[in-house]
Amino acid sequence: MLVTNIRRRWVMTGMALVIAGQAKAVSFLSFDARSMAMGGAGVVSARPGNAALFNPALTVRQKQTNSAWYGHVYAGARLLDRDGFIGKLDDFTARSPQNELDLALAKVKAEFADGTFSEASLRALNQISVDLLADVLQLTNKPLRASWSWGVSGGYSGSQLSIGAYVRHYEVLGAQVVLADTDLLRWQQLLLVTDALADTLAHRQSIETLLAALDIDGIEAALQESLHTGTTSEALLSYQDMPGVAALISELQATGADILRLEDFVDVQGLYDLLTNAADGDVDTVDLRDYLRYQLPESFESQVEFSGAMVDETAVSLAFRVADVPDVSWGINLKQLDIDVIEFSQDIDEFDLGAYKAAQHRIAYQRFNLDVGVRYQLSQSWSFGGVVRNLIPHKLDTQSHDQVRFSPLARVGVAYSGTQLNVVADIDLTKNEPLGFDPDKRYLSLGAEWFVWRATALRAGYRLNTVDGSGVPSLGIGLGFEQGHVDLALMGLQNLHEAGLSVQAAFQF
Repeated sequence: MLVTNIRRRWVMTGMALVIAGQAKAVSFLSFDARSMAMGGAGVVSARPGNAALFNPALTVRQKQTNSAWYGHVYAGARLLDRDGFIGKLDDFTARSPQNELDLALAKVKAEFADGTFSEASLRALNQISVDLLADVLQLTNKPLRASWSWGVSGGYSGSQLSIGAYVRHYEVLGAQVVLADTDLLRWQQLLLVTDALADTLAHRQSIETLLAALDIDGIEAALQESLHTGTTSEALLSYQDMPGVAALISELQATGADILRLEDFVDVQGLYDLLTNAADGDVDTVDLRDYLRYQLPESFESQVEFSGAMVDETAVSLAFRVADVPDVSWGINLKQLDIDVIEFSQDIDEFDLGAYKAAQHRIAYQRFNLDVGVRYQLSQSWSFGGVVRNLIPHKLDTQSHDQVRFSPLARVGVAYSGTQLNVVADIDLTKNEPLGFDPDKRYLSLGAEWFVWRATALRAGYRLNTVDGSGVPSLGIGLGFEQGHVDLALMGLQNLHEAGLSVQAAFQF
């Protein structure tokens, strides 16, 4: 049935939105497991194996460490459900209001065929429809935004010079359901029709009750007396004061008003003529849609809007330390960006999970860019640093002639490195302005790392968006061994509106 199909479409749409999202510019988010666990910090604290993703100056090792070759691989994902779409969809499917609506519609149809149309059934249908519309409105314009990434890197890291390369792929995508005005109007019209029809039936029942209680014998006697005497009695002159007459007149007037209200939506006279002349057994073949003055929807015009980008980043990293200034290291990433800008809309009736990958929904670009970074090692324990990513700004057109901006992102940080405890803090100097679905961002990232046994560490962090005050906690663990490490991170454990997961492994020799 139509209502069951509504449910299926919304559930499938909700599942698909979980893997979708959007960005006007890519924010300073990390999928590195160690960084994610420490609130997203890494401008001063990243290890050489993945330092180029944060600050290329960090690929040069600290003065007291040995040179090494390294390799690194990671994968991670994030989900942003700021308006609680997933929870609302879960509530919607758990209550199954569409089943109640199916039953109510079937009951009304059966009563119509039997000639036992009742106000109570119409009221129940109307209330269920109102509740279902409210549920649907709760699911519209509630964007889901997701991002995921994987990457590999490798190179040589020395105390004076380092060189390496990395390849990473990331997608930042978003989607939301937009209820069409036409769909909303048709739904509201259906509610008005059932409400007006229920009022009409209620007044009809009242009229029948009043007629049954009316003193017909008294009225008839007064009429006969007037005919016999040729004069109008006081009782007839004040007929509205007779018991039940005033109420009957009021109900008749209200019924007329209801019928006039129905006339805006239903061909009342045509339906009356049909039912009056219909033979027994023909009523159940009547299609009420033929007598509506508006078109019932055969399909939905509501849409799912998508927007975002798929990016492949290939880079060569170089970092060095000048002998005259041994406490400062410098680094640069030279990179090519292969960018697919995604933007399209899709009818909710024709929803396709993988449509965002279709070539007709993307515009491909190739752009050169670079990152520059610096680190200052104040002492064996304290370090400061900064980085500017995507130093060359680019503006890329979308299908709708909007623009995706790849703007420079600047961040600075400080780190304390102890024997068993590391503490880090990063802050964005630039504000990221995502497109449409996501609020502006400027992150403050705080994190700590405690080595509980040799190279095995427990991590915790907190990331605060200083623009809107929203924050996300994170936790992680690192398992180290002589030739590398494996890391795991989770974020958003206390904030179901945003969640993330990342794993990585690195090796050195």
